[in-house]
Amino acid sequence: MIPKAYQLNPEASTWLNRRIRRMSRTGSRATTHTIAGVTACEMDNCQGEATHVAVLTLTGETEETWQVCREHDRQLKLAAVRSRAQVMPLTEEPVLAQCLNCGQALEDANPPCPICGSRDRAITIGDLATVHEAVRLRTKRAGKGGWIVQIDTGDNYTRDLSAWGRRELTLDGEQNRYREVIELYEGSRIVSTAKLTDHQG
Repeated sequence: MIPKAYQLNPEASTWLNRRIRRMSRTGSRATTHTIAGVTACEMDNCQGEATHVAVLTLTGETEETWQVCREHDRQLKLAAVRSRAQVMPLTEEPVLAQCLNCGQALEDANPPCPICGSRDRAITIGDLATVHEAVRLRTKRAGKGGWIVQIDTGDNYTRDLSAWGRRELTLDGEQNRYREVIELYEGSRIVSTAKLTDHQG
């Protein structure tokens, strides 16, 4: 369920949502095809090699696994993020009122206290501070330059949704592995994997 603080993204009718709805109605799935032993990208009219596997677990949708080329991996992740609900900015600061006579918490500071009838109030206006963090970890081999494994993990701000989520990026040069996990604030999860040489090359 989407909290009331969020509104639907006006761009939610992207090609990704249309395709997911079409597939869920028909029960069909784009079939992977190979050309000369190479798996081709699943996107319509793309002749590129499917170097990335993207698993989309979007809230309220059926899990989808896509085999796509590098460029379509990026487009697929962007479309999935943009299809989610957008955060509505808070317009008012929370105001807390309490009766000075009996200590009763009050929703409104104007009428008399429903318990003791007093009009004396303690009003608190507060600010909310949120801390976000991200960490980068690099593994190096002694005597050699450059890193072997790099992991970036932590909170990540998404301008498309005006919201914070979590992102973990693993670049493993030793195992030739790329893995990116994006977790959005509303529960959606996107996992993209590939050979590191296919992702960087």
